[in-house]
Amino acid sequence: MRAFLPLLLLLAIPARADEVVVSAAASTREAVTEVAKLYEARTHDRVLLNFGGSNEMARQIIAGAKVDVFVAADEATMTRVHATGKPLLSNHLAIVTANPIPNLFALKRFRRIAIANWRAGVPAGVYAASYFSAMKEWPALEPRLIPMVDVRAALAAFDAGSVDAAIVYRTDARLAKRKHATLEIDDDSLIGAIVYPAAMIRQTSASKRFFAFLFSADARRIFDRYGFLTPKPTRR
Repeated sequence: MRAFLPLLLLLAIPARADEVVVSAAASTREAVTEVAKLYEARTHDRVLLNFGGSNEMARQIIAGAKVDVFVAADEATMTRVHATGKPLLSNHLAIVTANPIPNLFALKRFRRIAIANWRAGVPAGVYAASYFSAMKEWPALEPRLIPMVDVRAALAAFDAGSVDAAIVYRTDARLAKRKHATLEIDDDSLIGAIVYPAAMIRQTSASKRFFAFLFSADARRIFDRYGFLTPKPTRR
């Protein structure tokens, strides 16, 4: 029982409700929104949410935007904002197509493939570029790729039928509205694990409470339901 006391004290309802500003990767929208609503009900703090490509969220922070907690889709982006992130979530890349494909090499059959803009540093696109480069498939795929502002824009393009396929995360594929098949890339050996770090950009009582709640068992259950994976412990 004693082990739970620090978290319970941290999440105790303050005498005056506070506000916490959270910027998070677009792929976490539904899950983080649900976590924030539960947090608000528990603490009566107000959570202001901002979602988009991690690269754009980082640009805003660097430009001086008021952000208390940042959830990025990769560790490189967290490094750009000079913050030390704690691994919160993990994910896999996935391919969504109207009809099943036998393997990743069949992706070259498609003429238009939506992908988060790797040139702009959007993590989902960077992960995909690294993976398909390691597979020696990038030169054949690149001319077919349609860069999108973030991974959700890539999924939206597929749902609208304006592309033949989209490279997204497994969590995004679960949300596709168009009838589709999913081919998940669950081999981390070529590019390493996809890890979402979370960090406090501003140290306030509200940011500390919300940050602690992100790593709570209740938040974990929500993340699990949306298909996010638990990051593997780092070997030392």
